[in-house]
Amino acid sequence: HRLSLRSDDAGRPHHLGKGAEARRSGCGLRFGRRLRHGGDGDPVVKAQINNKFTMSSVKIDNYEIYYELTGPEDAPVVALANGIFAEADNWAAQVQALSREFRVLTFDFVGQGKSTPATEPIVPDQQAEIFDKLLEELNISEVHYVGISYGGEVGLNWAIRRPKQLKCLVLADCVARIHAQLGARVEAWIGVMETGDHDLLFRISASDIFSPHYMTQNQPLMGAVRRGYQNLNLSSLLCLLRNYASFDLSDELSAINVPTLLICGELD
Repeated sequence: HRLSLRSDDAGRPHHLGKGAEARRSGCGLRFGRRLRHGGDGDPVVKAQINNKFTMSSVKIDNYEIYYELTGPEDAPVVALANGIFAEADNWAAQVQALSREFRVLTFDFVGQGKSTPATEPIVPDQQAEIFDKLLEELNISEVHYVGISYGGEVGLNWAIRRPKQLKCLVLADCVARIHAQLGARVEAWIGVMETGDHDLLFRISASDIFSPHYMTQNQPLMGAVRRGYQNLNLSSLLCLLRNYASFDLSDELSAINVPTLLICGELD
């Protein structure tokens, strides 16, 4: 089995993330249930297509972790891991494409979406441990891991420390350490998030995530993204970002020995 990228008419691969033409920094965005083709990414319709759609939550370390499983029960499992401002719903287009051949697991990290909000700082290594326990709860013994931005950084942790279940790793728009430029941007996001101003957060972060061309050519979609920011739990997301500047796995990458695909936007 293989994970493949769909291409546009010019032969350029679409992102496995949120559809941005060119990402500049690693940050997943909440788009809502926007599909590339038709409307059969909706959970109800997905259940009719596959007859194998499950959404639920499990309690792990005092957190309720929300997840969805879509696709044939006996197929290889692909896990799709969110960016920092995202949630499981955002993968609708990818779930639609992959679930015909794979069992697709989408989920919300602690502090995101429908999982328990974070009330104290939580680092990617802790999220990786919780993800490991989620697989155990779901009786998943092997997985292809696809992570964008924050989800990719959690995936790096998991691949280094708990590699036995990992079949392959796909990392989109993520980093192995927080360099000075990205750290400064994250500090700016934190400062705005502390004010509780969702719209200001959109205005200062959108240009870090989308290229000027993409924003100009997709204004209705950008409006939807802007409205989606209003649903973010800023106090919870702050807990995910508080210790972010110390993230550094650059000296441990050689421990990863599975097939790995790296994806980034040309302006990253």
